[in-house]
Parts: sequence; C-alpha cells; structure tokens
Amino acid sequence: LDALKAQIGRLLAHLRTTNDYENTVIIFSADHGDALGAHAGLTDKSFFMYEETTRVPLYIKPAGGSAVARRDTRFVNQTDLHATILELAGVPRVVAESGHGRSLAPVLAGEPVADWPDHAVTEASGLAHTLFSQRMLRYGDWKYVFNCGDVDELYDLATDPHELHNVAVAPAPPTAATLGELRAKLAAWMERHDDKLLGSFRRMRRRAA
Repeated sequence: LDALKAQIGRLLAHLRTTNDYENTVIIFSADHGDALGAHAGLTDKSFFMYEETTRVPLYIKPAGGSAVARRDTRFVNQTDLHATILELAGVPRVVAESGHGRSLAPVLAGEPVADWPDHAVTEASGLAHTLFSQRMLRYGDWKYVFNCGDVDELYDLATDPHELHNVAVAPAPPTAATLGELRAKLAAWMERHDDKLLGSFRRMRRRAA
C-alpha cells in the first residue's frame, strides 16, 4: 500500500511540476477487491459476491480546478467509467454510452440526472478452470446474489453490513416479497443486456420473470 501511495504521489507531483494538474482528469479505482481471509478464511476474489470483493474505491478529480469535494451515493458500474472517459475526451455522449455504461460527466458537472439507475449488477463466471456463474444486484441496502447451481443469497446491509445472515433461505413474508422484487429486477437487467445466462436464471428461479 505504501508503495502504491508513493507512485501515485510521484505522478501527482509530476503533473503539478508541469502545470498540468488542474487541467487533468484523475480517476482512481480498482478492478475488484480481495477477501483477504474474511468470512471464515475466504481468499481471492471469485466464487462469492461479498462487499470485500465487489465494492471498490472510486475517486474522480475533474479538470478545471473549480470542483468542490463531495461524496455521491449513487451506484456506479465499472462500465460507466468507460463511457465517462470517452465523453470527457470529447466523444459525443450518445456514442460514449453506446456500450453498457452511463457517462458520469453530468454527475461530475453537478447537473441533475433524474433517470440514473437505482441498482447495479456485478457478473462473475468463476476463476481459471472452475466455472461458477453468478449475478449480484445491489438495490438500496439490499444485495441479491444468484448462484447458478447453488442457493440464492439475500442480505440487508443496513442491519447486516458484514453479510452474516442469508435471509434468502426460508425467508419470512416481507423478505420473500423483496426477494421476488430483486429477482424481477435482475431478470429485467439481464434481458436489457442480452445476458446469455437469462434462460438458465428463468428456469431455475421460475418466479423471477
């Protein structure tokens, strides 16, 4: 970690030396987290969708030097970074967003975005030679995980931030309704994105769609 901070410091110092800092967009993020022994000794980054691996840092310094530091709680996918970088580089938004992401440029500019997605989805397909298809949907404080060939997971992160209690197993009536809602949201997302796992998801969770 110290080595990483040192290298970031070198880069920022260089930008200030060349007077390019204020006019440079800086984005700091990560492709995934790591379990690092969490949840009774899990390691690596696959076969589970816990917050330790799916929630990653995202810091963006816009160009111009006039932005006030603030924190935004909206969900962002890594595919949104692709669209954001394209638009900030001058690509028209309609082209930048032709893939699977939404540009964060209007959010960075403080513009109102009424239709920003209220959920985010993470995909996984296993690791190395071990195939294990998963889809995770975050909506509000809820996290729903579809494990293809295994049981579902559902966590209320407001009351269970460490994801210790999977309430998808024998859910009570209110939780069962939430589970159905999140399955329907995931099915709709999979259909919009032409997810090839949709057929299996519908067969295995027939009440989802």
